[in-house]
Amino acid sequence: MKVGKCVHPRRAYNLMKKFLNDASDMVYLTVDDDYEKTEILLHKADYFAADTSDCIEGDAEQVVFYNFDELFDESAEYFRDFWCEREPMLKEFEDITISLLHELGHLETNDEIRKDFPMWLRELAEMGIDSKYHSYKEKNYVYFTLPDEIAATEWAIKWLADNKEIAKKFEKEFLKCWEMCA
Repeated sequence: MKVGKCVHPRRAYNLMKKFLNDASDMVYLTVDDDYEKTEILLHKADYFAADTSDCIEGDAEQVVFYNFDELFDESAEYFRDFWCEREPMLKEFEDITISLLHELGHLETNDEIRKDFPMWLRELAEMGIDSKYHSYKEKNYVYFTLPDEIAATEWAIKWLADNKEIAKKFEKEFLKCWEMCA
């Protein structure tokens, strides 16, 4: 789906926050004050004190930035194409829903996946992808096969299979916050 500018960023953020909190009790969201260009950070909840001013970004296991101006980009399309070939059920959902749950899947699966695929190995794999592949699409497709990327998406697929109604309700309300493009 092609969208333009986010016309209700505060509502979009609140919908995202509710959706992700419904999906997992492990997530804590923070947002910058400029809703014109909102960045959302996903963190494991136990990394934070009750007062968000005590949160240190570097302490987070998983930090994901979502800029509302770039939620629907070329990367999201490649991700969708790659995974819909493997799991047709994903065609029923919007890119943003799959993407958010995929990132949440990293939080849910990182502890287990890091035992066999430590961060240093992942960083080496990424460097290899960047040096070996030239097109953005090729790089993305190979990147999506990294063990932690697969684990995160498989978690998202399972969650969607078990919670389709929640996801559809989120999509319906979230997309009302955006100008639609032809």
